[in-house]
Amino acid sequence: MATNFPSSLDSLTNPQSSDGLNNPSHSAQHADANDAIEALQAKVGIDSSAVTTSHDYKIAQLEARPSTSVGDTPPSSPSSGNLWWDSNTGRLKIYYNDGDSSQWVDAYTLGIGDLVENVTLNGLQTLTNKTLTAPVVNNAVLQGTQESWNVAATAATGTVDFDTLTSTAWLYTSDATGNWTLNVRGDGSTTLDSVLDTGDSITVVFAVTQGATPYYASGFEIDGSAVTPEWQGGSAPSSGNASSIDAYVYTIIKTAATPTYTVLASQTQFA
Repeated sequence: MATNFPSSLDSLTNPQSSDGLNNPSHSAQHADANDAIEALQAKVGIDSSAVTTSHDYKIAQLEARPSTSVGDTPPSSPSSGNLWWDSNTGRLKIYYNDGDSSQWVDAYTLGIGDLVENVTLNGLQTLTNKTLTAPVVNNAVLQGTQESWNVAATAATGTVDFDTLTSTAWLYTSDATGNWTLNVRGDGSTTLDSVLDTGDSITVVFAVTQGATPYYASGFEIDGSAVTPEWQGGSAPSSGNASSIDAYVYTIIKTAATPTYTVLASQTQFA
């Protein structure tokens, strides 16, 4: 019987004291045992084994990986790629050194895949098809930027919910059918209050197509509560512009956590 190990366990027959040498076959017993021993040796592997399926090879690969440290103090003399668990923050840290700078950074922030080789903190990086959630950018130079508009074949009237998490620029392409109140929010389940910190601002554009009978923005709300804007020129519009597109621009500044807002608004005709 050839051994089944390591795909499955062998079922070997143990001879009894009353059995003859031919029942079970004495030579077959030795052959089966030898096959099983050879299979075990192959699975464990010789010292410094190059067989990738052997335990010796796999253990050597684990031992060669960057060292880890568990606790509040990182290794005293780390090298690039060393990991340690920062129990103060509950985050995995990775030590990174590109010749210009060296420090511990959050491993999950940079991404474990090509972490040390391809990402540096001080170098120029090209990000393609990345989504940045609530980034803070200082002294940025923007080139070739594009802004997504929410274009809808909708007529302005009544209360219009303006979801800033969808887009900060909306165009209604159907002729307005009545005066409207613009209600600016994050979205149906998110308040603008939760999106903005005190001192933050957001600018939204609501472009409304007008027909022969024009209408205008007669009210303004944030998260369903009325707010009175400060209008360019000193007075709120009391009419729209026929056969035009009226663009309303609102810069919303959160001035207190209560929340309190200052809103700077304008209406511009495009025809």
